[in-house]
Amino acid sequence: MATTRHRPSTTKVAACMATLAAAALLTLRIWPAPDTPGQAAEALPDIEQHKSTMPDADELLFLADSRDDLDEPPPWQPGPEVTKESFSEWRAQRLGNANPQQLDNPVWHWLVRTRIDAQTANEHFGGPDPFDAGPGFCFARFGQTCTRLDDGRLVRIGGEHEDSYDPDFCIYNDVVVRAADGALAIHGYPREVFPPTDFHSATQVGDRIVVIGCLGYPEQRRPGLTPVFAFDTATWACTAIEATGEAPGWIHRHTARLDANGGIVVTGGRIELADGPSIENIDDWRLDLAGPTWQRLTARRWTQIAFARRDGQYTSLSDLRLAATLQEEVGRTASAASESFLAEVRAELERRLGAPPEPARVADLYRFTVPHEPVPAPDGENWPPTWRIRIDGVTLRFEETSHIVRLVVEGELAPATIDTIVTELQQKLELLERCVYGVRRH
Repeated sequence: MATTRHRPSTTKVAACMATLAAAALLTLRIWPAPDTPGQAAEALPDIEQHKSTMPDADELLFLADSRDDLDEPPPWQPGPEVTKESFSEWRAQRLGNANPQQLDNPVWHWLVRTRIDAQTANEHFGGPDPFDAGPGFCFARFGQTCTRLDDGRLVRIGGEHEDSYDPDFCIYNDVVVRAADGALAIHGYPREVFPPTDFHSATQVGDRIVVIGCLGYPEQRRPGLTPVFAFDTATWACTAIEATGEAPGWIHRHTARLDANGGIVVTGGRIELADGPSIENIDDWRLDLAGPTWQRLTARRWTQIAFARRDGQYTSLSDLRLAATLQEEVGRTASAASESFLAEVRAELERRLGAPPEPARVADLYRFTVPHEPVPAPDGENWPPTWRIRIDGVTLRFEETSHIVRLVVEGELAPATIDTIVTELQQKLELLERCVYGVRRH
């Protein structure tokens, strides 16, 4: 008998109002959270294991260049060279057993060119349930780099498909090369040569592509270390680069650029810690490939603080903001649909909080007794939901994620001022959510 699969949804649909899209809920795992300051603190939950990102311009370029007709998408169905038998043989990811091993086959070429998701491809051929058979190979990925070489080749490295709750979730360690004439070559590697890699950077340096950083599976992360690999663009052999000096640590989601002296400058992104959630990379770093040696270019004296529920549950802030917006909408338009939706949201909040919610209070969450002024959001910023204020010329940035509220103090501020902000915010969060919040500083 066929098995019906129901994949978890990551968002709560607010179809009645497009302006409420940012208030969607994320359904994630539950981790233990830390104690309050002054007590023995456990690790805060790491809630950004595998967050998806929007494709950048290079990704869209690769998608367009991967199609034979730039005006129309390619046919969804595979050609006659992709059979049920060949799909069964090649439906799953496999690692290379050489450095590199070419893994070209009609099934993967079809999936690369069309970017059909693993679930759709598997259902088309009546393949096995991935809950039992494991994830299917897929080229619809996040955290994958795209590098255009001088000779016109387009190089895609690694990336992940889906999030960790999904049966088709997989982090890849392949290199896919598209020649100027459209020909594809897929290279695989043993895990010990090139581990599964996502949210890294890839920089062309002469006849090499240098890959820096990775999020990876939790068990492969080594906080304090920075993975660096180089791919020979003639043979596609991979070599690990072991650099000395002060490195950024287990960094991911960063940017990298080649400087005038042949070094690679790394900025932005996040850094995994051994005893807590990831933190923002606030400094600039340089990898001198001649050494190879890492050098820290800046030493910004910023403060980062994370607030999380001690019960490990995700926050209710997005639903409280949703309720506040709906409440305003109902008062302005008397919309029956909005009123019905508001009643549903309030009922869910009351069930979760154990008391009637007070959504109007979220408007004051980042207003403090310390004199401050609001700072407008930069153009194009949309995720995570972010608020800024300025105190004594220093910007304080507040970010709301599913499990954590992050505060980044972008400069030096009097410790007493920071303590006041932390105390007031912790109290407001606890009042809003009827629970105890823990605080961790870095």
